[in-house]
Amino acid sequence: VAAREWLPRLEERTLPVFMSHGRFDPILPFVLASNLAEHFRSRPSPAELTWVPFDGQHGISPAVVTRLNEFLARVFQQH
Repeated sequence: VAAREWLPRLEERTLPVFMSHGRFDPILPFVLASNLAEHFRSRPSPAELTWVPFDGQHGISPAVVTRLNEFLARVFQQH
């Protein structure tokens, strides 16, 4: 969605990124999130990406909350 506008802005940033997405999301197709994750991985200066796909729909699973807590602890410990 609006990739032409925001993709160039991503190149200016090097922050850690946390992404999760349900494989069966009826609102936002999984392939969009998967493509964005691949973009983060393939940048000239790759972002520190934590990508958590899950077998769910448009929501947040308990496994995602656990991984997000781990990500935040790691990021705040580094900075």
